[in-house]
Amino acid sequence: MNRIDTLFTRLKSEGRRALMPFITAGDPDLPTTAALITELVARGAHMVEIGIPYSDPIADGPVIAASYHRALGHGVKLAHIFQTIRTLRAETATGPLTAAPWSRWFPTQSSTVRESTAIFVRR
Repeated sequence: MNRIDTLFTRLKSEGRRALMPFITAGDPDLPTTAALITELVARGAHMVEIGIPYSDPIADGPVIAASYHRALGHGVKLAHIFQTIRTLRAETATGPLTAAPWSRWFPTQSSTVRESTAIFVRR
């Protein structure tokens, strides 16, 4: 069973609900993102959804869209986000982390990142 299934099975058996905050990767920077995730978990978050910034977040509201644009403006790349998550996993017990990418991210960033959907899913 994966971390998410394990979490929901445990919470259901305890009659509890999950607290799952959202945070944009790289806003204001990746070290702060890692510190915030660690703090969210320390204060009771069961799982953290990590927003993967992309240049035209048409399905998101203005606050998330602005955070994506700030992160991209600071030069955040998908490879940097994955490295931050790997480091976070190695150094802390964070519980499940989920990513919130949109399919439009790949064509928008393909010239600089060259990540395929299959590689993204494996990471």
